[in-house]
Amino acid sequence: MPTIHITLLGRFEVMVDAVPVAASSWTRRHAAALVKVLALAPGRRLHREQVIDVVWPDDTIEEAVPKLHKAAHFARRAIDVSNAVVLRGDNVLLCPDSDTTVDVERFEDLARRALVNEDVVAARQAFSIYGGELLPHDRYEAWAEERREQLRLRYLDLLRLDGCWERVVELDSSDELAHLALMRRYAANGDRHAALRQFERMTRSLQRELGVSPGHEATALRDRLIAERDVVARPGDPLLGRNRELSIAERALFDSAAGQSRTLIVTGLPGIGKSSLLAAIRARAEELSFCVGHGSSAPVEGAWPYAPVVEALAGVSRHHPTLLDGLPDHHRVEINRALAGAESSWSGASSHQRLYVAAAELVRRASATRGLLLTIDDVHDADDASLRLLHYIARSAYDQRVCIVFTHRPAPMSDTLAQTRQSLLDRHRAVELELGPLGTDDVTTLIRHHVPEPTPEQVRHIAALSRGIPFAVNELARRAGKEPKRVQPLNANVIGAASCPRRTRLSNAWLSSARRSTPTSSSPCPGCPKPQHSTTWTPPLPR
Repeated sequence: MPTIHITLLGRFEVMVDAVPVAASSWTRRHAAALVKVLALAPGRRLHREQVIDVVWPDDTIEEAVPKLHKAAHFARRAIDVSNAVVLRGDNVLLCPDSDTTVDVERFEDLARRALVNEDVVAARQAFSIYGGELLPHDRYEAWAEERREQLRLRYLDLLRLDGCWERVVELDSSDELAHLALMRRYAANGDRHAALRQFERMTRSLQRELGVSPGHEATALRDRLIAERDVVARPGDPLLGRNRELSIAERALFDSAAGQSRTLIVTGLPGIGKSSLLAAIRARAEELSFCVGHGSSAPVEGAWPYAPVVEALAGVSRHHPTLLDGLPDHHRVEINRALAGAESSWSGASSHQRLYVAAAELVRRASATRGLLLTIDDVHDADDASLRLLHYIARSAYDQRVCIVFTHRPAPMSDTLAQTRQSLLDRHRAVELELGPLGTDDVTTLIRHHVPEPTPEQVRHIAALSRGIPFAVNELARRAGKEPKRVQPLNANVIGAASCPRRTRLSNAWLSSARRSTPTSSSPCPGCPKPQHSTTWTPPLPR
């Protein structure tokens, strides 16, 4: 008795005694269709008239019966098993006398057990069987549509059971629970930018596919993440030690409002206050009635093409929805594709040029009646495609009411970032603002936000250890403020006591500052990860 295995998930294949039937053996389309239909039927059998209704729906019984016999003959010849397809009375059977398995049956059995018992192990076994959607080469056959959708939904249920939220979103971009789970995961890992960007993707998908907005739970999480800013200027609070930079930024906004675009490049060590300065510039721009969009690179998301720039443009479009409506159809298609996070990568092909032109047109329209400010944080983590798009927007907006401000760390710097900077500084009137450490008076003021009456010793310790880096000052002062009656030395152990995301940022700030001052004091703090660096080569920037 032969052993026969039939694969329907991801492809169609019949194996006899572990030997696959060659694709060339299926010389008749209806012979293969007959095998597929029977393999999906309960018990691999159907009444003759059911088979005819499915495979020859437009034929009468008299017309279809000879075709059924002919299809059965060619199916037996292809499989090379004499009783592979048998007509017994009014029934048609598939391999009734063979040891036969079908991957769909095995998948459904494992999936049912996994979901009933919430068994993750069984779910993962089912994953190994699910090779893809049901019969992808028969996508437009009506008899496969309903079963294909049932299996897809069952597969999504298994992914949810195992917490594979990225895959769920990939297969069903309108799944709000999956988006929310990813937001929570990013937030728990301390990457608020990734969480906010996931909210943006969810908003676009829900509006595009269902015409609805995110629910209360997702919106509340978004609002909480926006409120949780480290060392970010609050309305009414002065940004300590940055009067010169704020004055330059305000001048750039005024120039932009007058139709002379400006680009500012803000650099500085981790924790030096680059994000705080961006927040203050955005607040001032809003006071001047600018359209404002903000994006940030999130390394946890990998090289998602255009992500930070698209995030900034999405912010502008969200607050001014008529902008997209006013774009020509071919531009709107490119923008919506990018906003939806459609998979893409830099290749220099025409599709990327179309996105460049569409993004520039959106920027032009947004700045036509009032100024537009785009701020991009942490471009040292941006992919090359994002840097190239940013460069194109900056140079193409030379006579528009556009101000672009982006930040990055001094090192390491990829080749594309170095090229982008140099081109903008040399040829497109960009200005670099390098943020330095705070002075003693500003450090003391910042300490008083957490310790109202710090002792001179506390001030000296915090100033020495923080080296004037605002984030480090805040963290050390916060730690000191928790135990005001206890005299404790402020040293590396204070860093080790901070929460994980804060500890990482504090360690990076401390190490970066140490490298610039005293090399002997640059050993890692307890429990902090070592910094990782990478550089890549890319083709020259487009002009």
